[in-house]
Amino acid sequence: MKQMTELQKKNVLRQSNKESNALTRECIESALVLLMKEQSFSEITITDIIRKAGVSRASYYRNYSSKEDILEKFLQKITIEYSNALTKYDPSTESFESWLELLSRTRKLAPQFKRLLQAGFGEKILDRFIAQCNKSNNESNPDLFITNCYTAGGIYSVLSQWVLSDMEIADNTIATICSDLMMQGLKNPVKCALVEDND
Repeated sequence: MKQMTELQKKNVLRQSNKESNALTRECIESALVLLMKEQSFSEITITDIIRKAGVSRASYYRNYSSKEDILEKFLQKITIEYSNALTKYDPSTESFESWLELLSRTRKLAPQFKRLLQAGFGEKILDRFIAQCNKSNNESNPDLFITNCYTAGGIYSVLSQWVLSDMEIADNTIATICSDLMMQGLKNPVKCALVEDND
């Protein structure tokens, strides 16, 4: 039987450490999600997270610098997923498919997304959506910039409200409505109740 070289042993050890760190991060993230079901984000301490996750303080700080850092990682994961969903289909010709992809990915990320919203990170999510949509555009093209801001705001609003309402509306229903809006615009005037009626 062939013996492993030193380089092969180091690679096995490196892979083992990488898997161990990934498992530690998963435990920490899960612990935070569970704790946020019981109390507000501001009340949770790092000690609470460590105890719930069953990891050492050193393991925690090897992966995260703060509890906000955990949410930042969730935010990065969500941003990457949505970016991938939006580039998978051409929204101008495959709007329905694009929305189905967004909704499918949202279902997978729903617990993290909901926790971010409940922890007051909604504005940060929206900022990331806008930044991602305008990544290849600076404000030198105002039409594209405003269109991207408008689109990102709409996507964020639909997805966040859907997640907060426990995704009760069927994916196909949302995809149909949103793709129609994207392709045809608003057909009927929208009456928003921004001011109280004095009737």
